[in-house]
Amino acid sequence: MNSILEAALRGNSTGMAGPHISADGTELRPDHQFVASRTVWPHFVATIHPKSDTGELFPSKPPVTAKVNGRDAWALLHLLSAGAAGLTALERPAVRWSAHVHKLRNKGIVIETIDEKHGGTFAGSHARYVLRSNVTVAGGNLDEYLANPEGRREFGTAPGFMRRAE
Repeated sequence: MNSILEAALRGNSTGMAGPHISADGTELRPDHQFVASRTVWPHFVATIHPKSDTGELFPSKPPVTAKVNGRDAWALLHLLSAGAAGLTALERPAVRWSAHVHKLRNKGIVIETIDEKHGGTFAGSHARYVLRSNVTVAGGNLDEYLANPEGRREFGTAPGFMRRAE
């Protein structure tokens, strides 16, 4: 049996109590351990301010709040950043954009899908997602996320998330 499997069976694999064993069977001291980088995904509360079909706010209707986390929160931040222009998976590559949009819609956030045609060798169409709800975001780890390197890389140093969707 190899040393990694033996270590795992003894409960000594990375992430478990006890010494950490390298592939060659030597014990790793804490200063030698490989620490995998872990992406910190945002989580916050989104406040959805009701609008009429003409886009006017309903002051008589109370706003609705929804907890948003992980990649869904990340997707909402990108939709907020994109504003009225919206975005496509071609402009902001990510997996499962349609799934994130679906989950956000289930929380009461209105997101329009515009079918755009494209030519080329693989002609067809793609979706452009445009945030139509008037949404503000706050709380959770939003400030921490925006201050860490991943958040700064994604959204810069002065994101305009508190701006209303157009």
